[in-house]
Amino acid sequence: AGQSHPLRSSIWTASASLAVCVALMLTWTLWPSSVSASSVLQKAQRAAAEMVDRTYRLVVSRPTAENGPSTHELTISVRGGGRFVIRPENGAYMIGCDGTEYWMARQDGPVCVTRDFRSLAPELQRAIPNRRLLEMVASPNEPLLLEITEVLSLIQRRYDIELVKSADAAEHHIRATLRSGKRNDPSVINFWADAKSGVVLRAEMDGPDSRQARFELIESPMLS
Repeated sequence: AGQSHPLRSSIWTASASLAVCVALMLTWTLWPSSVSASSVLQKAQRAAAEMVDRTYRLVVSRPTAENGPSTHELTISVRGGGRFVIRPENGAYMIGCDGTEYWMARQDGPVCVTRDFRSLAPELQRAIPNRRLLEMVASPNEPLLLEITEVLSLIQRRYDIELVKSADAAEHHIRATLRSGKRNDPSVINFWADAKSGVVLRAEMDGPDSRQARFELIESPMLS
């Protein structure tokens, strides 16, 4: 009497271990991972709002019947608070915003400054004869959807989002599908964000008529 039976002890140990495993499984099921599509989007928005200089390459393309796809490339330097500078590959013009006022400069013309982006339309028409470039990423109410902050804001308002398994554990992949919007809004937007910082590393937008736009982070320089 008073001595534990070896077999009974083994059964008790096995039962206790099984109970712990079941409890852990239930906990894992009932408490989902902290990473979700919503949390990734919010983290990316916070990172985009930081006063840090980042440079993206934007490539906009659309199919043409004559000579294959028409492609345009822009370099965009962004800083939080709506600050950005946009330069096309050929350097014909520059467009920027200091967070309050928009400005535009051409190589052979004056600098135009305004608080109303639409008032720059005449200058833009002269600098960019091919308006298709802006139609891909612009609308009357959101005149310059060429900046990551605006892309993320548009996703939050008009798109259903889902977390997609990424091939790289250091990145989070979000697919956004248009829920309701305007004719020129991209139907699908995919973006990949750094898992630690939330910074958007690249983004791809599929628009009407097979038009596409692709962002790619080049560097994060310190600008004056």
